[in-house]
Amino acid sequence: MNVVIIGFMGTGKSTVGRLLSQKLDYGFLDTDQMIAERENRSIVEIFATEGEAYFRSLERKLASELAKKDNLVIATGGGFPLNRANLDILRAKSIIVALTAPAEIIYQRNIKDHETRRPLLETENPLERISTLLAEREKCYAIADIIIDTSHKAEVEILNEIYKKLK
Repeated sequence: MNVVIIGFMGTGKSTVGRLLSQKLDYGFLDTDQMIAERENRSIVEIFATEGEAYFRSLERKLASELAKKDNLVIATGGGFPLNRANLDILRAKSIIVALTAPAEIIYQRNIKDHETRRPLLETENPLERISTLLAEREKCYAIADIIIDTSHKAEVEILNEIYKKLK
């Protein structure tokens, strides 16, 4: 069995995923990191030079590959579940966990408090863009087996909540 963590950027997928992998004694993989390493360039560079469609095709290939593995916690990129097939492929051997938060909190975590570049948020009004993307992705995240609002929770609280629900 695997645990696949989905959610919008800044909801804690990678951080909580690493903690969960330690608690379960599973391996940890971050799909964005894997893609960046395989392409030998950053996600920002991939989006800038090849576009979003190319990046999403890399996610599809990776989903098929990861579906054959076991005992992993897999943190996905925020748009990974946009292609429903990605989750359908993984669901056979995985529990899907969605981490959520409202647009304002995601804005705080991604833009206001950090200098990390997020290609999809490089707009005049990133908060509006976050709201729009959240609305578009809401149905994708809603198909998860476990859904946790990370808004006002510490990482260890999120970890313990997921762990309890997995048991």
